[in-house]
Amino acid sequence: MNLSDSRRASIAWLFLCFAWGTGFVAAREGVKYAPPFLFAGLRVLGAGLLLLVICLLTKAKLPNRRQLATLLTMGAVIEGFTNICIAFAVFYLTSGMLSLMLATTPFWMVGIESLKPQGDRLSSRHTVGLAIGFTGMVGLLAPKLIGVSYNSHLLMGCLVMQGACVSISFGSLYVRHQRLGVAPFMGAAWQMISAGVIVVLVGTLRGEWVRWHFTPQVAKPFFYLLLIPSMLGYSCYVYCLPRIPLALFSLHRYINTVVTFLLGWLILGEKFGVGECFAVVVIFTGVFLVQNSSFTVSKKEPSS
Repeated sequence: MNLSDSRRASIAWLFLCFAWGTGFVAAREGVKYAPPFLFAGLRVLGAGLLLLVICLLTKAKLPNRRQLATLLTMGAVIEGFTNICIAFAVFYLTSGMLSLMLATTPFWMVGIESLKPQGDRLSSRHTVGLAIGFTGMVGLLAPKLIGVSYNSHLLMGCLVMQGACVSISFGSLYVRHQRLGVAPFMGAAWQMISAGVIVVLVGTLRGEWVRWHFTPQVAKPFFYLLLIPSMLGYSCYVYCLPRIPLALFSLHRYINTVVTFLLGWLILGEKFGVGECFAVVVIFTGVFLVQNSSFTVSKKEPSS
């Protein structure tokens, strides 16, 4: 990789850190004026269609029937379910908490992988990371869930977002072992289209169209989310992944969350105290240990 490629990858990575960090703040602003499932579904659907048009204009190869069926299923089950969870939880959690909950995805990923019959066993460092992360989560949530401070909405939002983490984990582990032979942007376009249709269908079943009004207050966060986090953010993700060392690339999870907390405080007036800061540092420590540990590969004993 020459110097210009390195610079482009670095710029794309920095943009990704910012773009995905702003997404939850824009989503929280958008659902003040629009029903959540249509707001999320139409945005994801629009981003998928726009990306598909770009792929067709650049003469990218279309998937065959088998590949398309797999992509649509993955989009509906993984991305669709994840966006449904986020659309539900956005009313119960601050933008910073939404981002932080998603940052715990590696915990679920390594846990699910270790439970597979021929999966990778947890190393001691993984176990320590999971324990530290769980301790941080308890420290963050316990003060708000005990006694007179009990907040059922917070609990519901956190549980729903953990469902999103499980969905992302299963999807990531599934994709890890698949070789579809489809161009990354073409695959992403069809998955977003499928996910968008599913989320719009949920919004339709909830009767949200009667409350859908595409006002300027809705249009601003809608188009921002469509173009910046979805289109450009995902494009940067795909571009950076093979060009930046994984240890450095994975740091975007932490920076995304910090950006979200800062913007939530500055723009939305979301409160965040010293205790929460300490708990987040503990959680980040656990995520770091889990993400940057090597699995101990389990080997099945040959049958005699």
